[in-house]
Amino acid sequence: EFFKSDGPPKLLFFCQEATGSSKAKLQFSTGREEALTGKCMFFTRINPKGVDVKSVETDILYGEIMGSALNSFQLVIDECLKPALEAQENWGKCKEESVSHFLTYMGKFTDLLTEAVH
Repeated sequence: EFFKSDGPPKLLFFCQEATGSSKAKLQFSTGREEALTGKCMFFTRINPKGVDVKSVETDILYGEIMGSALNSFQLVIDECLKPALEAQENWGKCKEESVSHFLTYMGKFTDLLTEAVH
């Protein structure tokens, strides 16, 4: 169903202790039933038309979240996206002033995330 255009847009696989249990187990979710407390692998369909077998690598975004979702988000923004965007030279039709404002506010946002995590 995930591969179809009208299917669920995301899949989550958790490896964590189930509610009321002290033993970790693999669980499947759409992300609304349980809070993340352990390890999670996520798959998000980014092609609204569905997933084609020939273009799976461009139709699906995937990754791993460890422990706190906020901490994982902060790490991705601060360690991956922020440096990549700061090094980017081609911003298309964006004016230099808009790019500068965007990068300034992104820096403030990452500072806020870092403060929230620590």
